[in-house]
Amino acid sequence: MRSIKIIADSGSNLNERLCREIDAVSVPLTLTVDGRDFVDTFDLDVAEFLEAVEASPNVARSACPSPAAYAQEYEGADEVYVFTLSSKLSGSYQSAMAGKELAKNGENVHVFDSKSACGGPALQAIKLRSLLDQGLSKSEVIKQMTDFIQNMQTLFVLEDLNPMIKNGRMNKLVGKLVMAMQIRPILAGEDGEVVQLDKARGTKAAHRRLAEIAAERFRGEDSSLAVISHCFNEEGALNLKAMLEEKCSFKRIIIEQTNGLNTLYAARKGLVLCF
Repeated sequence: MRSIKIIADSGSNLNERLCREIDAVSVPLTLTVDGRDFVDTFDLDVAEFLEAVEASPNVARSACPSPAAYAQEYEGADEVYVFTLSSKLSGSYQSAMAGKELAKNGENVHVFDSKSACGGPALQAIKLRSLLDQGLSKSEVIKQMTDFIQNMQTLFVLEDLNPMIKNGRMNKLVGKLVMAMQIRPILAGEDGEVVQLDKARGTKAAHRRLAEIAAERFRGEDSSLAVISHCFNEEGALNLKAMLEEKCSFKRIIIEQTNGLNTLYAARKGLVLCF
C-alpha cells in the first residue's frame, strides 16, 4: 500500500479542519511586524496579528519555511506532494525544491508551484486528495494536477489597499483617493501574478461584478469546487456564496477565514475566490 503525504506552506490557507479532512500538513511561514515575529500556525491569534499590521507604519515581512523544515516533513512516505505559494510571490517554492536535495527520499517528492495564494493552494490540495482517493497512479495524479493548476481561477476584491501602498505596489496618493471614493478593484491572479480585471464603486457592486466574472469563467464539471477566503468578513463571504450559487453550479463552496500570511495581503474585509 502506498504511503502518501500532502504538504502545503501556510500560504495555502489550509486551516486545521481542512488539514484533518484531507490528511495534510501545513508548514508555517514566519511573519514579522516591527521586529515582532508571528509564526503562521493554527494557533496564531490572527486578530492580534492584523491589529499589529494596521497599527504599524512599516511594511510587514514574511519569511518562507527553510529547506530543512520542508525536508523534515518529507521523510517517511513513498509519495510526497507539496503545494507552495506562487513562485512569483514568494521564495517558498524554491525552498521546497531545495528541501528535496536534503531529504533522504527526495526522489519521491513532487513540488507544485500553485501559481496562486490564499485558497488557491488549499483548493489544489483538496483536488489532489480526490485524485488519490480514486487510486490514480503518481504520474496520472501529477498530470491532472498540472492541468488543474493551469486552469484554476483566482479572483479577489480588496477594501483596504494600505498593504499594497506600504509594499510599493500602489502609489500612495492614488491608493488613498481610490479608497476615499470607495472604488474597489476586481483583481485576478494570472500565471502567478496580480492583474486588475475591472473596478466598481462600492463593496456590494464589486462583489456582484466578481460573481459575474466567476460565472463567465466557470468551467462546468472542472469547476465543481470553490473556496472563498475572507479576512474578518464572513457576511461578505456568505453573500458572495449566495450570488455564486445563483450563477454557477458548484457542487461545494468552502468558506474559510484567512490565516496570518493571507490576512497580511488580503487585509481587513478582503475576499478571495478560487475555483
